[in-house]
Amino acid sequence: MSQRAAAVALLCLALTVTCEARTASVEELRADARPQATVSEAMSPWWTAFNEAPLPALQRAAASRPQAAPALSSGSSSLPLDAQVAAAYVGLRTFHLRWRLALEMRDTLELQRRVLAAAPPIAAMGEALKTIDQRRATCDRLAAAMQSQRDASVNALAVLTGKSVQDLFGELHDALESHDLPAFDAPTPERLPRSVLMSRPDVSASRSLIALGPRSSPEVQRQLAIGPANLTGWIAAAPGAVPSMPGSELPDVQNLLTVSAQAESEVSADLSALQQRTVRAARLFEVVKSRQMELEAVKRRQQVGAATQHDVILGTQALLVDDDELAASAGELAYAWIRLQASTGGQALQARGQPDE
Repeated sequence: MSQRAAAVALLCLALTVTCEARTASVEELRADARPQATVSEAMSPWWTAFNEAPLPALQRAAASRPQAAPALSSGSSSLPLDAQVAAAYVGLRTFHLRWRLALEMRDTLELQRRVLAAAPPIAAMGEALKTIDQRRATCDRLAAAMQSQRDASVNALAVLTGKSVQDLFGELHDALESHDLPAFDAPTPERLPRSVLMSRPDVSASRSLIALGPRSSPEVQRQLAIGPANLTGWIAAAPGAVPSMPGSELPDVQNLLTVSAQAESEVSADLSALQQRTVRAARLFEVVKSRQMELEAVKRRQQVGAATQHDVILGTQALLVDDDELAASAGELAYAWIRLQASTGGQALQARGQPDE
């Protein structure tokens, strides 16, 4: 697969992830209180909210290339360069962690097989060993799939930054060793002011046409006011919904209304996806915490002879399954933030005041 094809495959893959549930705050994933943002922080690029040390250098490398990589298609719009870099980085981190978890699961299955094979034979031993072998084969397939997607992600990042794959693995070694995936340090909004649409290139270009238009009569001026007036109020999360806009006899105004309606529909869908993935990630985070406590309890029982090594292996495997599900969900959540920032022109963090009513 070529580097360009790999980059396209990565971004298309990120758009196919599934989601559930309703709205919640990313705060549920963090127990620590965060300080209030300063003025300088508020003006920082949106991707700095990931608090990922390697990202600034990757973004600078991508932005400083003599010929920036062309925008890659993502749904009905294209991701800007900074969002492409963030998406490739998140993909690399997510698939690498899931690859490592698959290898850990395979190791526990091999240990489980040795433990059972060394135990006194029982009638169901053959069936138990067969099941372990089947699970190990499934684990090998998952590891291979995660490795392939990880390689597609790093190839995409290489295309965007102009760095070699080898250099990227070297520079990102510490980040890839972490079990903590990138998390966007901001509360998930319940709604957004419609004014965020004005930061989108399509809406901005449409508004500029109106600004150049004639203003020869009160009726024309009234018509011209329709477009900007419909950029006030709130955008709610409603996937697939197209907002109702008034019509206009002026082509430029009608164009703005049409473009704004489509833009709002995209932002609304991205906001809904973010809310759903926030809920799912928060739920899985709690599941993993409970599973960790269960495993620690089994280990304590083993120390006093109330549990066996096999019990610990089973508890570890259950935790690894939930860890993988949480890793996939955390990656989807991070990507949902990238999509929302891309569809609002990077204004989803700054747009926290009251909209014009």
